[in-house]
Amino acid sequence: MCNRDSRKIEEEINEFFVNLYGLEEEVSTTVLDNYLSIQSTECIKEVKSFLSYFIGCLMGRYSLDVEGLVYAGGGFDELKYDRFNPNKDGLIHITDEHYFDYDIIARLREFLAVAFTPDTVDENLRWLADSLKMKKGELPEERLRRYFIDEFFNDHCKTYQKRPIYWLVDSGKQKGLRTLIYMHRYQPDTMATIRFEHLQEIQSKYQNEIDMIDTRLANPSLSPADKRTLEKSKKEYQKKIEELQGFDKKLATYANEQIDIDLDDGVKVNYAMFDEVLAKIK
Repeated sequence: MCNRDSRKIEEEINEFFVNLYGLEEEVSTTVLDNYLSIQSTECIKEVKSFLSYFIGCLMGRYSLDVEGLVYAGGGFDELKYDRFNPNKDGLIHITDEHYFDYDIIARLREFLAVAFTPDTVDENLRWLADSLKMKKGELPEERLRRYFIDEFFNDHCKTYQKRPIYWLVDSGKQKGLRTLIYMHRYQPDTMATIRFEHLQEIQSKYQNEIDMIDTRLANPSLSPADKRTLEKSKKEYQKKIEELQGFDKKLATYANEQIDIDLDDGVKVNYAMFDEVLAKIK
């Protein structure tokens, strides 16, 4: 990406944060060529902060319509979210493909269209992905999806000094299920919601993928290379399903217990109550 495009997008994101925090008269949004942060680690920090704010808006912690912190417990007022609606129940199901209407990349596209303009969504996605460094042949949406699946939670834990307010339900190595919970919107039925609306739904999607692969494998004219690729994909989906079958038993225990939490006890105490299903804090 050329410097002019990078500078333009970065200035727009700077302006977004300046307006958000009411700093219009105190901070310049202009980015000079000599300080173009796309060339430095500062750009990565800026992008990660922006994506964290997006997650906060998805959770209902922040709103594009209200300055500052909007929700951190108490009554949840949906009227404070006009331009961009937060996810139901303060949950974000992160998947490695676009399986559901509430897909995280679909919602990021929606967020960018509202926060900036609809005609710059693809350009902004590219800039965000470029800043995070893409692998060879990787598409912008693939890079951003990989960030949310593999990297966001660890960054969040570092930012909050190992006291995360966004909790990660993690089924394990195969990444069969990864769901973020906003701790301030947690309810006693949250784990049951994740079990029935996330785990069982994604397990069904994986089985559908296997069924489609089996249909393609039945084609006698399939090349050996294509057959190997399909068989590898099938094995990966099978591993995810096997992982979820074991994880479901753990999640069911918490779902049935309908555990209540006390926010006054703090993150460490509350997080430990669900240690069998939540990601380890590093």
